[in-house]
Amino acid sequence: MRARWLVVAAGVMVGLVGLGGSVSASPAPSINGSGTITLPAEYGDFAGDPVIFQLQAQGGVSASGRFNVVHLDDAGGLYAHVVGDVTCVSVSEGIAVTTGIIRHAWFRDFPGSQVVDMAVAITVADRGRSDALAFDFEFFGSDIAPCGAISRFIPIDRGNFTVR
Repeated sequence: MRARWLVVAAGVMVGLVGLGGSVSASPAPSINGSGTITLPAEYGDFAGDPVIFQLQAQGGVSASGRFNVVHLDDAGGLYAHVVGDVTCVSVSEGIAVTTGIIRHAWFRDFPGSQVVDMAVAITVADRGRSDALAFDFEFFGSDIAPCGAISRFIPIDRGNFTVR
């Protein structure tokens, strides 16, 4: 009888490992997807402009991944484009807090802007079909803490993010 119990227990352990059960380590926090927001009235002359955010990152406090932000003017022309490396991903209850460093930037009205190596914070709330996003840039004069959350959420008009 004891040998039979050991065989059953071993089978359960193999099943748990194969299914990613509690025996194996939990996966690294991650965020993947893209979404378009419309800037609200508090953005003054930019209110109504669409901004597209793309994020692909995983790995916690030593994260790897990329972010891509494209700001279009109200006529659909390119106003700004910022690309960078994600340096931190923290996930809790469907919310992904990411921070990163700008590696390339272009601004139509500010040619030659020196924003490379400045920090970015993007927080995404994965709410199924009604995701929301909050963002801040060091070049706005903000102090961006590593893996620091931003809480002024803007609803995503189009797109979807997956937070794990």
